[in-house]
Amino acid sequence: MAGDAASQLVAESPSAIWRRVESALGELGGGVVEGEVQQITRAASGHVYLDLSDGEARVGCVIWRSTVEALGELPRQGQLIQARYRRIRVYAPRGTVSLEVDAIRAAGEGELLRRVQESLARLVADGQQLVSMRDQDVNLETAFLELTKGALGRPGSTVSPE
Repeated sequence: MAGDAASQLVAESPSAIWRRVESALGELGGGVVEGEVQQITRAASGHVYLDLSDGEARVGCVIWRSTVEALGELPRQGQLIQARYRRIRVYAPRGTVSLEVDAIRAAGEGELLRRVQESLARLVADGQQLVSMRDQDVNLETAFLELTKGALGRPGSTVSPE
């Protein structure tokens, strides 16, 4: 490979590339990104790592310990937030890019959290119906068997309703 740049070890090459990328990203400065918290982890070091998603893409974020202390309350998984980042960081060993967050503001309820709350509401409603059936002295076992017979006795079913 005559005329090519000097070769580098695998560990050296990404680091050099990422230093260039990080330098170029540093020129972009900070900004604000809005997304749903998909994963949040507090490391033993006190730093917080979280992923934000808009349903189509995901970006990792890091909040340094000193900033975590200043923030007070951390966002919850499933919560929709706006995160202000001051810098885009590159972690060469994994080949990942993350946002260095210095402020967070709630932006409303995230889609995942909304779905969980809807599911819980349905379960509570179903539980209330069962309690209501018990209050009316309906035999739940008989009701279940009748429902099962109806489902199994449909045309095309291979199971006999008897």
